[in-house]
Amino acid sequence: TATDVNFAATGSQLMRFETNSTERMRITSAGNVGIGTSSPVRELTVKGGLLGFRNDTTGYAGSDGFDVGISGTNAYLAQRENASIIIETNATERMRIDSAGNVGIGESNPEFPLDIQADSSANAIQIIGRSSDNIGQMTFTSNDKATDYLDLQISSSELRFQGRGSIPMTFQTNNSEAMRIDSSGRVG
Repeated sequence: TATDVNFAATGSQLMRFETNSTERMRITSAGNVGIGTSSPVRELTVKGGLLGFRNDTTGYAGSDGFDVGISGTNAYLAQRENASIIIETNATERMRIDSAGNVGIGESNPEFPLDIQADSSANAIQIIGRSSDNIGQMTFTSNDKATDYLDLQISSSELRFQGRGSIPMTFQTNNSEAMRIDSSGRVG
């Protein structure tokens, strides 16, 4: 018959695991496990570096699989494969970052840097007013973030499209300009 193999520390003793005369892992009397630390503060505390997940499909090199961890003060979720990161709640996919870096919220096949799909009558995006003046605002800017081109502001008293700089605002239908407001405010 098979017998169990037990490693046990009695009372308030801890268990230490060493290699090359150096402690590598510890299990405290409270059951907390520490790797690289002698004072784990959670059920599992890993000091520094990345925790890697690998399998036969991804391979086992440092450039394979999925890593979670910290480096300095930065936190990492690192998909090393040409594949997506999928976030689920209630056994349903809610968000995906695909291998091109496109983010889909409610959309499993994002085609743009951000695709948002809401279910049924739900709002896809909600912009909440600032605490200082209760104005909700979106700003469209240049790719170097040096120039703001347009603000879309919503408050309890108005909806405002505010062009910045000396560029005109144009309105188009069917790929043709239907109206223009120049930087002086003239409509044409």
